[in-house]
Amino acid sequence: MQYQINLRELEDMFKLGAHRQESKRLFKTRGKSLLVTSRHRNVGVTLKRFRMSLEDISLYVKNYDLEKLNVDRVTILIKLLPNEFELRSVNKFEEDGGKIEDLSEEDRFMFTFGREHRIGDRLSVMKFIGDFLEEVYSYKTMKKEILKQS
Repeated sequence: MQYQINLRELEDMFKLGAHRQESKRLFKTRGKSLLVTSRHRNVGVTLKRFRMSLEDISLYVKNYDLEKLNVDRVTILIKLLPNEFELRSVNKFEEDGGKIEDLSEEDRFMFTFGREHRIGDRLSVMKFIGDFLEEVYSYKTMKKEILKQS
C-alpha cells in the first residue's frame, strides 16, 4: 500500500497569512474586552480547561484546598492575576459608567478574581505548601530506596 502526500495542500495548511485569518475568525469575544487579545485568549483557554466557576475557584483558594486546585493550577492562577495596567483600565471603565456585566466572561473572571482580598498572597502560600509536600514525598521515596538497598 502506497501513500501519497499532496505537498501543495500541506504548504497551504502552514501558511502564516491563512492561519492568522482563520484564527481571527474562530476567536470571537462575547461582551466588551479590556484585555489584550492574547491575554484574553489565554484566560479563556484556562477557564475552559479548569471547568470550574469563579465561585468554586475562590472557595478553594479561601480554604487552601490543594486537592481541588493542585499546584499546577495554582501556578497558572498566579500568572492570571491582573497587573496594574489591567486594574487601572477596569477602574476607568467603571468610572466612565461601564458595568462589569457588560464585559466578556474572561474579563469578569480576571477582575473579580483579582479584586479578592489578598488573593495573590493566598495563591503564593498554596504554591509553597504544595511544593513543600511534593518535596517531602520525594524525600520519603528516596529514603525508602536507600534503606531498601542497604
